[in-house]
Amino acid sequence: MSKHLLATKKAGDPASKGLFQSIDAAMESIRRLAYDLFRARGGAPASDLDDWFNAERELFEVPSGEMGETPDAFVVKMAVPGFAADQLEVGMDAASITIRGEAEKKHKRAEEKQTYTEFIRKGVFRRFNLPGIVDVDKVKANLTGGHLTITMPKIAKPEPSTATTQLAA
Repeated sequence: MSKHLLATKKAGDPASKGLFQSIDAAMESIRRLAYDLFRARGGAPASDLDDWFNAERELFEVPSGEMGETPDAFVVKMAVPGFAADQLEVGMDAASITIRGEAEKKHKRAEEKQTYTEFIRKGVFRRFNLPGIVDVDKVKANLTGGHLTITMPKIAKPEPSTATTQLAA
């Protein structure tokens, strides 16, 4: 099993502009469909988050994933079988991470006629809001055997100052 390092793209970098434009477009598509789902069920506010997740699943393949935390970092793990490192993009800002990928499977001509396949093309999209601020310059993303692991070092919170401030009377 080989390990591949993925480059992460930071919000605000000129080289990342295309990725973040496509992320914005994907988020807008999800927003519109979630609103349509909300209206279709009568606008009851109880399931707003369900509408969002259902819209995501309808528009994209949403890979299984998890987010954990160590004392020094947040760690996101996702199952992305069938994707190569060059087919995945990881976009970062200090408070969120987005994983996007496109893969197209080319089949060799076979003796038998193919009547059904799900292996032609797939796209993944997943966004996580982070529970803390991370150092986007030190993020590491590795793809090993269809599993993507992204380690995002936390930015230490400044210690409260022990100095006191005197108010003028």
